[in-house]
Amino acid sequence: MRALLLITCFAIAGYSLADEPTRQISVTGSAEVRIEPDLAKVYLNGQAQHQSSTEAKALVDQQINRLIATLESVGLDEQNLTSSQISLSPRYNYRNDQREFIGYFASRDVQVEVPDLDLLNPLLDAALREGIEGLKRIEYRSSREFEMEQEARAQAIADSKQQAATIAEAYGMQLGPVISIQYHNSNPLPLNYAQPQMERAMLMADTAGVAPFTPDRLVFRDNISVIFELLID
Repeated sequence: MRALLLITCFAIAGYSLADEPTRQISVTGSAEVRIEPDLAKVYLNGQAQHQSSTEAKALVDQQINRLIATLESVGLDEQNLTSSQISLSPRYNYRNDQREFIGYFASRDVQVEVPDLDLLNPLLDAALREGIEGLKRIEYRSSREFEMEQEARAQAIADSKQQAATIAEAYGMQLGPVISIQYHNSNPLPLNYAQPQMERAMLMADTAGVAPFTPDRLVFRDNISVIFELLID
């Protein structure tokens, strides 16, 4: 009977030791890196209205062709430009339940890649001169986006390690191996300025000869959640 009791006690003790919960700490490292954009994409729209659909299309084609021809004078070339198919639709006025045909409206979207922001103002000036009145938006980006993503990730990892080590030391423990990692990358969205602002910007560029915007900085954020095991000194 005594032998059976001892065996039972040892079995209970062994079970308790094996099931002792692992000491651990969970932290979230974060980082934010900012950089000024150095690239832009300008979204333009050539448009015209005429009683004849052929003439409306021809007027838009002339606007785009004149813009292409003037790109070199502002430091760009045709390789910087992409355009969509032309859009053509009839326009009507509605009055007293009557529909009156007023002409055909033609439009064509154009995107111009600007590799140097110093060329942005001359491009807007050229667009105005050549009759391009539709400026939909300007999209700002950076040529160093990959580098900034890597930097934000490295800073977030370092932040998670520093937090965990500081807290562990305060409680008289050391960091053990990593138990789990959850990664939360946040890629930056391009900075966009919308149509009403852009139309005012084109007017400013044409009359004042100054840059229409000082764009905000691009923000690269990174977050990483880590669980470390804790070891007693």
